[in-house]
Order: sequence, then structure tokens, then C-alpha cells
Amino acid sequence: MKTVTNKFSLALRLSVLATALLFGQQALAVGTDAGTDVTNIVSVTYSVNGQGQAAVPSNQADFVVDRIVTFAVVTLDTVFATVEPGATGVTYYRVTNTSNSPLDFDLVADNLTGTVVDGNTDNADMVTPFEIRVGGANVDTLGTPPAAGAPFFADAIPEDEFVDVYVFSDAPAVVINGDFANVLLRAIAHDPHDGSGTYNPVPDGALGAILVEAADTAAGIENVFNDTGVNGPDNDGQQEDYWGFQHSSAALTITKTAPVIDGPFAPGSLLAVPGATIEYTISIVNGGGAAATAISITDAVDGDVNFVVAAYGAGDNISFVLDGGAATFCNADDAGDTDGDGCAFDGTTLTIAGSDASAPPPNQFVPIDVPAGSTMDVSFQVIIPAL
Repeated sequence: MKTVTNKFSLALRLSVLATALLFGQQALAVGTDAGTDVTNIVSVTYSVNGQGQAAVPSNQADFVVDRIVTFAVVTLDTVFATVEPGATGVTYYRVTNTSNSPLDFDLVADNLTGTVVDGNTDNADMVTPFEIRVGGANVDTLGTPPAAGAPFFADAIPEDEFVDVYVFSDAPAVVINGDFANVLLRAIAHDPHDGSGTYNPVPDGALGAILVEAADTAAGIENVFNDTGVNGPDNDGQQEDYWGFQHSSAALTITKTAPVIDGPFAPGSLLAVPGATIEYTISIVNGGGAAATAISITDAVDGDVNFVVAAYGAGDNISFVLDGGAATFCNADDAGDTDGDGCAFDGTTLTIAGSDASAPPPNQFVPIDVPAGSTMDVSFQVIIPAL
């Protein structure tokens, strides 16, 4: 019985020792840097017939802590910014490295055609290529744009650190007011090694090799993808998030009316008969989100009517009224716009591109601008030749 008891005691002690070593190794691996060498030798003691024997060591069991690839990309924007035609917009993201190793991140930005982001359905694009700048953990805020053709990347972001990423993109020259352009930022995990292949946990100005998963080896650093997020596939070493812009532009509605304002017959009987005066009014309504500027109007005046030269006073024959306010005028009675006010009539075509807001002709050209939500009424008069 004693021998059996000793064997049981030995088995129990070995089991406890092995369990303790197992848990000790697991505790060591939690939060341990990738590439850490872990060495272990077991020493077993035992007795024979109640006599202690010399300890027996095991071989040395070594392994290298592998890299768990986990990180996040999150937009820090809260509202869709508006961008006007040709203007530059910026979206703002944060890339956080929660791996047990520094990581390089290749950064890619692009349009997201047809997607829905924050309830906004993409129906437009921004002009590519985008420009990316990084700031935060290891670089200056906003940084500087890379050289032409160089990759956009965040260099050697330490464990539990982040880098802020700014994506600059331009609206097209022509946009539709109210359209949405959704964009993405994708971060792709890369090895923080310099060009020689040497592990380099500090920025070196070079993007390391893209991370891949491979068969486990005791001596090598393998990558275990554990990147999960709401956007894009999981466990592929890539993460992305989305945001975007709302295009803001002018949206013009043009209406032209031609009421008779004077005639050869008694008041109240204003008919378009020979001798009657008609006032054309071109109403320009801007229902968009941005001002319409440098408006130019071309009007082919019918040859069956005569342009009224002094409709609103000497030299004033084009009237401009913004939102029902006071009228300004220009003079179109000069075929080559000799007074430089932007208005001219060559006997056939009337060109209207400005207003006389100051002194009588010659005066300085003032462009026609219609702010968002405003209406500009442009008027001139013609007369039907009398019999």
C-alpha cells in the first residue's frame, strides 16, 4: 500500500507542477511583446522507497511570442461637411494599434459609390487621388504630404497608441446641390521593419512588408489576425471606416415674363399691339446652398421689336433688383460694351453681365451675383413698332 501511495503522490505532484507551469506560461504571454523569447526547463524531483533522488531536468523548451494583429479605424467626424464646387474638404479618422507589437499602416482613401453612410446615400464622387496626412503618435499634427507617387503610411505606431489621419479631397468643378459623396479610409497592417529587414520599433521612414498569416514555428514571429470592425471583412489585417461630404452649389431656376406695361389705348386695355411697350423680366431664383456668381445672360431679341434705350432713365436700360430691394442699372446701348459695365446690345443679341451700381457711364463692371436663397430680377423693355 505504501508503494502505491508514493506513486499516487508522485503523479499528483507532477500534475500540479505541470499545471502550474502551464498557467505560468499563459500568464506570461498576456500582453507580452511579439518577438519575446520564452525559455522553459522543467526540473522533476522524486523518491524511491522513501529516498529522495537527484532532480531530473527536462530539455529546454523555447518559443517566440507571436503577434496578434488587432487595431481599429474610426472616424472622428460627427456631421457631414458641405463643400462647394472645386473646394477642398477634409475627413478625420483615428487609427489605434491594440496589437502586442508596433505596426506600420498603409493608408488608402477612396470614393464609396452607392453606399449609405450616416443615413446619407452616396450619389456623387470627390476628385481622386486623395491626399492623406497623419498626425498624433509619431508625427507632427497634419504632417506634410508625401512626395508625388510615394505611399501614404503611418510609421511604427507603438502598442496602444494611435495616429490621427486627415483625408483631403476636392469636390468636382461641377456638382449638384445636395448630393452626397461618401469616402473611406482603409488601414492595412504592415511589419515595422526598416529596409534592411531589421525589426525597428521606431519610425524609420519606410513602410514594412504587408503582414500575412503563416504556419506556426517555434522560432519565428507569426501573425494572428484578430481585427474586427463594423465595416469590411474581419481577420484580414485591414480595417476601414467611412464618412463623407454634402455638395453645396447654386441651383438656378430661370423664368422669363413679358407683360405689356404701356400701350396706345386707354389704361386697362394693355394688349400687345403695335405701339405697346413690353417689359421682359428674367427672374433668377437660387434655391441651392451656395451663391451663383459671375452670372451672364445672353438674350436674342426678336427683330420684330425695338430695344428701348432709356427705359429707366438716360443710359439706364437694364434693371437689376435683388430680393425686391432697390434697383441698380447698366447701359446696353453700346455694341462693344464701350463703357465697360458688362452690358451691350449689338442690334440682335443682348448681353447682360453686370450692373451700374455707381456713377453714370462709363462705370466699373459689377458682376451679377445671386446668393443662396435669393432672387435676382433682370428687366429690360422693348416696343412693338407702331403702324
